[in-house]
Amino acid sequence: MLKRFTAVLAALSFAVAAQAQTMPYEFTDGKPVTGYYNDFSSPDLTGWDWYGTTGTAAVTSEGTLQLSYSGTNDLVHFLYTDPVNDYSNAAWQEVLIRIRVNGTPANDARAGATVYGNNNSDSRGINLLLYRTAHSQNSTGILNDRVAWYKGNPNAVLDSWDEDQWYWLRVRREMGDNNTGGIVYGSCWLDGTPEPAWMYTWENDPQATSGRNVGLAGFACASNASLEVDCILIKAPNLPSIMVPEPATMSLLAMGGLALLRRRK
Repeated sequence: MLKRFTAVLAALSFAVAAQAQTMPYEFTDGKPVTGYYNDFSSPDLTGWDWYGTTGTAAVTSEGTLQLSYSGTNDLVHFLYTDPVNDYSNAAWQEVLIRIRVNGTPANDARAGATVYGNNNSDSRGINLLLYRTAHSQNSTGILNDRVAWYKGNPNAVLDSWDEDQWYWLRVRREMGDNNTGGIVYGSCWLDGTPEPAWMYTWENDPQATSGRNVGLAGFACASNASLEVDCILIKAPNLPSIMVPEPATMSLLAMGGLALLRRRK
């Protein structure tokens, strides 16, 4: 029994250490960022609201955020407003999320991260998405809502994903000179694997100045989507300086191993 317990604890410790080595740099380099971070260890969703069409949002007892929307509307965003610092007109915005899609999604379902999402009934924004095609295939891409898709180089992107599997998504939008043009970067990668270089680089994204130079950051959850979020980091120069802790679910994993060890002692 003791040998089995020791083996389980060793495996758990190895898993935690391996996970830490593949975490995005904000969690490990010990340097502050200008941003907002939430690992949903608290049910408080102050500052968050639906734009476009209203879905369902709830923090689970496991410390994750469940988002869902039943309907065919493609403009469904859950966005964050900072109560003190207005970052909606920032020169750049970046969003990092750990996300998974629950169950087999409906065709055309879209789940992911949004930057410069309009905080009005229109709700259009720039989105890095895990989405389900009309032909029942799981794919990824950047969408400028109701304007254009950008799929990037098929040989350099994560062009498929699995349901009920955690992924990291990072999307960044930089405004061009005088709020014209602009560039969007994006990457999607499997949790537990190293973060790649930018997979998508979309220069002079179309109609960047038509309602895309002001907006909020958060999540896209459209067209019958259901997703679960472990944590989100929103970065913008207008936001306060913060240190980014590890996600609450990672802390719980490590604490569970320590609790087992203490009980054995």
